[in-house]
Amino acid sequence: MNLQRLREQINRIESGTEDIAEAAAAARAKARVQEAAEPAKPTWSGSNYPGMPEGDDWLADVPAQYRDGTGGFELRLAHDLAAVGVRCYRLTDLDNYAGTDPQAIPVYTDWLANLDEKIPGPESRHREGIRAHLLHNLADPAAYGDQDAIAALIAQLRRNPPMPSDLQWWAAEALDKIAGPQNYAEILALFHELTDDNPRAALLPYLGRSKTPEAIQIAVDALADRGTRQWAVQALILAEADGTLPLIARYADDESEQVRTWVRTAMEQLE
Repeated sequence: MNLQRLREQINRIESGTEDIAEAAAAARAKARVQEAAEPAKPTWSGSNYPGMPEGDDWLADVPAQYRDGTGGFELRLAHDLAAVGVRCYRLTDLDNYAGTDPQAIPVYTDWLANLDEKIPGPESRHREGIRAHLLHNLADPAAYGDQDAIAALIAQLRRNPPMPSDLQWWAAEALDKIAGPQNYAEILALFHELTDDNPRAALLPYLGRSKTPEAIQIAVDALADRGTRQWAVQALILAEADGTLPLIARYADDESEQVRTWVRTAMEQLE
């Protein structure tokens, strides 16, 4: 409807020559027709995303730019994923869509748990890149409560020497998303083992949701550390720890905008 026609309809409504209820009903009917005529937006997955390898021989005739065992390309991993309907040469290919592939969770879990055996030798850029994407891909609601995936993530956070700080964050973030209440004791023990602020911060919301006195005290203690403060406030909100509001309010003027935002949220939600 163009502007002139809209103005004419408004004039008719205001002058009483067009019934408002009838006009609204007509507008709704027109909207339904237009909505039905619009093609449905596709839901991308590992079997239909833009740029996905095509053809029946896509793994038999690998493009020349991919060399097995380098640059994030592992032919065995590609075959394992293909077996569950996910087509990619490298895990980075799956970054092209926002959806997830629940059927691939066991593949990701197996490769993460056994990565050092599947790709032996010292940590390389190639293996670290695959490790990072496996961690990222397990931060999937479809993996919630999957004890094998949870065990694999915890094992990664207990690696010696430790993973780089950003990978520790991704592992802990995945645990926050997929670990359930039954994993509380092990997550709590893991938290106390960690020395890097990144994974400790990522696990604080999980602990907050438990609402246990011990978890609340951990979050209160974490307020004092700039590296964990933002997530400590979030944890106390999730714990509904109303009595901690005076402690949180001390950071209303914190130098971090994110902290200030979470403090305002706490002041709105806690009493």
